[in-house]
Amino acid sequence: MWRKCLEERNRKLKSLNKPEFSCYHAVDCNHRRKEFKEWSVDEQVEFVKELIYILGLYFLVIYSCSLDLRDLVDVFPEARDKSKELAFAILLRQMMPYLSDKILGDERWPNDELALIHEECEYDGVLSNSFKSIKNDETLQHRNRFTTIKAMGWKDCVLLQAADLITYEGFKAHRELDGAPRRKSLEAIVGLDSVGGKGYKLLKLGLEQIRDGLSDETRRALFRDARISNS
Repeated sequence: MWRKCLEERNRKLKSLNKPEFSCYHAVDCNHRRKEFKEWSVDEQVEFVKELIYILGLYFLVIYSCSLDLRDLVDVFPEARDKSKELAFAILLRQMMPYLSDKILGDERWPNDELALIHEECEYDGVLSNSFKSIKNDETLQHRNRFTTIKAMGWKDCVLLQAADLITYEGFKAHRELDGAPRRKSLEAIVGLDSVGGKGYKLLKLGLEQIRDGLSDETRRALFRDARISNS
């Protein structure tokens, strides 16, 4: 449905003698720049409404977890030169138990398997190694039903484009001043009956609790996956 929506939009643009676009990208579309620079505000709003409608056709579990790299280095000083690597390794360890509980543990999908996809980046290896380490953790429920983790590009993966729309709206909400009304697009997303989940930030106290709860074996695996030596 998502790809069909993009194709139909490109056909409309072609009929108007406007440049076609390769894929949806939230920042560019919202600010009508780059591939979207010739769009009118009405065209941009109509397009995003169509995409949000498509989101509502599927069951979505939204989960967002973030941290401050400065807090991370304070708690794990060994990671001063590898803070982003450790951040990716820790955040994946936060995400997979949640996905195991909320999706694989749901009685509606007792035998389904789950593959993870992330945007291609310089930390692909860290995420791949972390995924393997987490799957080897016998305390993780349904660990054998996580099949793979794969890096993909925006143009080839519409799932990343959908995630970008949701992430962008959530990011904009955090940037708004206290008391500011929600963006209509965010209201439309959270108002979908098919959408559920949560988002939170790992504060310094939470990172300290993670550090103090690590066994020696898990700590070694975490640091190895983040490519931190002398751990």
